Amino acid sequence: MHVALILVPTPIGNLRDITLRALDVLRDAAVIAAEDTRVIRRVLSAHGISGKRLVSYREQNASRVTAGLLAQARHGDVVLVSDAGTPGISDPGRELIVAAREAGITVEVLPGPVAFVVAAVLSGFALEGLCFGGFLPRTRSKREAALRVALEGRGPTAFYESPHRLVATLQSLAAIAPETSIFVARELTKRFEQQIAGTASELLAELEQPVRGEIVLVVPPAKPH
Repeated sequence: MHVALILVPTPIGNLRDITLRALDVLRDAAVIAAEDTRVIRRVLSAHGISGKRLVSYREQNASRVTAGLLAQARHGDVVLVSDAGTPGISDPGRELIVAAREAGITVEVLPGPVAFVVAAVLSGFALEGLCFGGFLPRTRSKREAALRVALEGRGPTAFYESPHRLVATLQSLAAIAPETSIFVARELTKRFEQQIAGTASELLAELEQPVRGEIVLVVPPAKPH
């Protein structure tokens, strides 16, 4: 069966972390829809791919460009990528997948990197019951509510967090679960990758200020199940 919409994972940091199959699909694509065309252009350039038609596909314009992408998919493969990792995970993509299926267009997802999975494995926590909480809420009350749910879970929960809010999040964890050991991964697979495990207070003491880069926070249950 002809595949018309293909979701292609891209590196979460190190540009060499991309599969041979992903490169083949990117080379053959009629159109590449990207969250930020500048980011995918750097990935393509690093692997000697040029001259591809790139279309911006972001949360802000998804409803406007979806119809055009589906029309293009009837004439040649359309590839969807995010800035890093697998499209559709805390990134635009879900709406396009649903619309493609409703239009009778075949959808395929290539296997590849996912930052929260890498961080969860690095954490050393038992991963039975692993959950993904996406990006933590911006407001303190909602953020602390999400953390309490994670602490009461059956397994660890991985969150994405802004570097600008990480200190506030750790301060909340220090108050809510002061004895619980958690894990933070920063800039995974990049030159300045950092992995820190310990209580929230210990992490606050060890983190360099100001915090920079992409953050994954892994919170285990406060009481083992």
